[in-house]
Amino acid sequence: RPEVAEALGGFVTVQLYTDVVPIQSIPRDARLTLAEQNLDRELKLTSEATNPNYVIVDSDGNLLGKRGGKIPAEQFIGFMKDGLSKFKGSQGTAKGEPTSPPAKAANSTQPASSNGERVANR
Repeated sequence: RPEVAEALGGFVTVQLYTDVVPIQSIPRDARLTLAEQNLDRELKLTSEATNPNYVIVDSDGNLLGKRGGKIPAEQFIGFMKDGLSKFKGSQGTAKGEPTSPPAKAANSTQPASSNGERVANR
């Protein structure tokens, strides 16, 4: 949806694969290990392993927002706007200087969804 794609423009998207990492140039065992590490990262950050799982963090890795499960497009856009607003509101407060990179949406699907899909909503 165009409005979701437009809202995603304010983010750096990160995709975490939590079942198997699809990098064919490394052995399957290594891909499975990386997926396990991604799942651990997701659990530490969100305390849940919902698919899809959307997370917004700042450039220092601080959690700004999280949503799990299927989200209607309008709510998803609101979630992203809220996270971006928190990011912009926190710039410069922690270290005295503004942070220039945009907020990161981690999870794996444009904000990254943990199951490896790259779609804003499902």
